[in-house]
Amino acid sequence: MELLLDAVGRLARTAGTRAQSESGDFQRFWRDANAASGHAVLQWEPAARGYAGLVLDGEPWSLTNR
Repeated sequence: MELLLDAVGRLARTAGTRAQSESGDFQRFWRDANAASGHAVLQWEPAARGYAGLVLDGEPWSLTNR
């Protein structure tokens, strides 16, 4: 996900202010990519912790109990 955000950020800087128009397709793509990056399913660490907990303990681990 970080690689995607880096690429989108570089494109935004290269495209300049015209690409940031609210009616433009690129601005919507940039906004969607940044919003998706905050989604828990796309975060590596919480997903990995949950899976490790299931495999090792039989119940998911959370960030608060490990």
